[in-house]
Amino acid sequence: MPTTTRRGRAIAAASALLIFLAVGAGASPAFAHESLVSSSPAEGEQLAAPPEQITLVFSDSVLTMGAEVVINDTSGRNWVEGAAAINGSTVIATVAEGMPAGDYEVIWKVVSGDGHPISALIPFSVLAGSPTPTPTPTASAAPGPTASATAADGDPDITSTEAETTGVQPWQFGLIIASVIVIGGGLCIAILLLMRRRRARDRSTNETSNE
Repeated sequence: MPTTTRRGRAIAAASALLIFLAVGAGASPAFAHESLVSSSPAEGEQLAAPPEQITLVFSDSVLTMGAEVVINDTSGRNWVEGAAAINGSTVIATVAEGMPAGDYEVIWKVVSGDGHPISALIPFSVLAGSPTPTPTPTASAAPGPTASATAADGDPDITSTEAETTGVQPWQFGLIIASVIVIGGGLCIAILLLMRRRRARDRSTNETSNE
């Protein structure tokens, strides 16, 4: 009887252990947190040019709420543009344009299927920055005709008439000279008449005193 009892207890203990291991093996995947499987860029990767986006792939789907992805440079500036897009187990973040060469860190945080948040960082570097865009030249308007050019292209008769009216004409010179002669002659005659009158007065005065 004691031997049978011991054997039964051993069988029961072995059965309980098997059941515990089976339950634990079945429950462990359900309670395991998702993990990062791959990323682009990878940890420590050196890129020849700035990436257009950051891609994170996890072992299982992650929740759409609570996910954050940033790309910080050495000065702390974030180069992620907009919010990250989540599609099942893949998280994609768009990189802003104009990223220069330098060292960067992808800092991510997501919520796994069991509601547990997980996070980590991925360092990478960019060897050459984005090229500076060359401004497109715009067509400049053709210069309009200047006032002098417009006058030169106009009627030649009008131009010559304006020149004649604005300048002094030869007949005007003659009129001026004639006026000067007439005025000068009149002054000379007036002076001569005055001198004759004075002489006549002087003579009459002398004759009166002699008498």
